[in-house]
Amino acid sequence: LLLALAALALRLLRREGLDRPRLLDALLPIGLAFFLRALLLDYQSADYQMFLSQWAAAFRDGGGFAAVKLPIGNYNAPYLYFLAAISYLPIPDLYLIKLFSILFDVVLAWGGFRLVRHFAPQSPNRPLLCFCLLLLLPTVILNGAFWGQCDALYGALTLHALACALEGRNRSSLLLLGIAFSFKLQTVFVLPLWGGLWLLRRVRFRELLWFPAAYAATCVPALLLGKPLGDILGVYFGQAAEYSGYLNLNAPNMYALIPHGAEVNTALAARLGILAAFALAAAVLAALDELQAEARRAALPAVEVEPFAQESVDFDTFCKSDFRAVKVKACESVKKSAKLLRFILDDGSGTDRQILSGIAMYYKPEELVGKTLVAIINLPPRKMMGQESCGMLLSAVHTEHGEEKLHL
Repeated sequence: LLLALAALALRLLRREGLDRPRLLDALLPIGLAFFLRALLLDYQSADYQMFLSQWAAAFRDGGGFAAVKLPIGNYNAPYLYFLAAISYLPIPDLYLIKLFSILFDVVLAWGGFRLVRHFAPQSPNRPLLCFCLLLLLPTVILNGAFWGQCDALYGALTLHALACALEGRNRSSLLLLGIAFSFKLQTVFVLPLWGGLWLLRRVRFRELLWFPAAYAATCVPALLLGKPLGDILGVYFGQAAEYSGYLNLNAPNMYALIPHGAEVNTALAARLGILAAFALAAAVLAALDELQAEARRAALPAVEVEPFAQESVDFDTFCKSDFRAVKVKACESVKKSAKLLRFILDDGSGTDRQILSGIAMYYKPEELVGKTLVAIINLPPRKMMGQESCGMLLSAVHTEHGEEKLHL
């Protein structure tokens, strides 16, 4: 089974477009990663002996999936489905539990590969390096292969959720994030990232609803198997209460700086820490919102909108105007006029058309040669400065930052 997972790792790299030489380069680090895991498979941690092995035995004795409705363990529904499924297999629970986590070690490395490739698309070696390093990280190896923990499950799903978000696949991103949350409560620590994406208009509000929808979908099988809704929804509340007496479980957080033996009001310190985390997340989101607002204001010119015309034009009258795309063959200033430009235009008829337009204060003649403009060509000819103008060029004038501008 370990060899199959190693083959899966290579298959995923091949799926991502790695060529044969780079796959050969990856054989040694991937082989080393799985060799190290093989050395650790027989170890039984205290967590496994006191909890995981007891839960697996309870599912086997309770009839597999029929035991999902029973109050077994303090993990959420998806992991209980896994424990129920392995109760039917003639393989030691220790190996199956660890192999399940190792499977998601591979998925985790794949997620890292996708993220690095997104940020370094021109470097084919960096994503591969990230893939191999994630498989070889001591914390990753120890978490699954040594302790039999399942943190790689939500970690892997979260990385893929972020990769999907960066690729613009928001629905897939929120679905994966919801499934990650159904495995581990710690997913809440990365939720502000999607709040930031929403404020940056990268994710729509209605797309965020896929997150609770995915979580709810993972609970449906447990409900159908007879597990009370309160038991399903109460798992994370129970976990929070169980560990409320701890400030630091060997995690690198601010509480690690408290001197050993110091008397601390744990409940108060925990509440303050949670409030500080929420305040920090809110401050970051508010800053992102303000940056986005400033960007929108900067992108919109200070245009003064003139009053709209009150008189309507019926459609039949509008259709009488013959609009044509015309190419500017020549353009020059009209002598003794500060406003008029004389255009020689190709309107597709084979005969050059002359139109005079009073836009000299906005454009230099040489700027307009070669451009394609829109003209109404069935207006009656009109004499201007002794020259005949056969039509009208369409343009619009507006005031921006107090300066009058024209768009031709």
